Amino acid sequence: MPQAFLRANRCLTDAARKLGSPDRATIARYVRAAECNEQEAHAFALAVWKLVNTKPPKAVKSKTPAPPARGRSKGGNEAKAPVTLAEKCGFPSRAEAEAALLAVKAGKDRLASAVAMLERVDVLHRFISPTFPVLLRADALWAAAEPRQARYLSAKPLSEEERALGEDGPRQLLRRLGKMLQDLDERGRLAPEPKPRAEALLSGAAATAPASVYASATSETRNRGVPREMARQALDDHDFDVDAANTARCAAM
Repeated sequence: MPQAFLRANRCLTDAARKLGSPDRATIARYVRAAECNEQEAHAFALAVWKLVNTKPPKAVKSKTPAPPARGRSKGGNEAKAPVTLAEKCGFPSRAEAEAALLAVKAGKDRLASAVAMLERVDVLHRFISPTFPVLLRADALWAAAEPRQARYLSAKPLSEEERALGEDGPRQLLRRLGKMLQDLDERGRLAPEPKPRAEALLSGAAATAPASVYASATSETRNRGVPREMARQALDDHDFDVDAANTARCAAM
């Protein structure tokens, strides 16, 4: 295993410039996520770079000449304005891109599935942020995870009236989380947002967060407030019941 790790790590390091120049810690994370498989680690790193790269590809010229605009002389074919995946997805961070790729099924459609998920995250965040400005894209990523949606709808099925109004699981999840975070923020108890971490976003995209992510949350809460990760976990642990989640959170402080 150590040799396989070093071999895959060296492979990604050599290709780093074509993968957005991830740092050594990021490369090591990709290798571990791929279980030291060189090809899978490289494919994952390349997919992440495709999702976050804001540099548009070379413009593709149309095969049919565009009609000349009024007042302009006939010239060469107009170049189509390319759209990057990053723009389609609302310009996700590297951590968001990693979390989305890890939240969808691996395979040939993995990138397309991650794009669809990030597009959904962007729409969700734009929809809910005017009502709850405290919510971040990371919170929308948490709500958009399919396993979590299934758990929520199983615990709290939508009524026919809600379905007719276009309601869905992620929107309701975000409203519940928004109420919790807004209450904390108004009372000055919401912890300052740290630098985005792939591990934190990954746990948010998963149906159940690993205990290691929250191991030190209680001690940190006493010093600097409640991390939003802890609020999300409280909802996860109590079938998305805000009152029960708030009670559990207060007991932990």
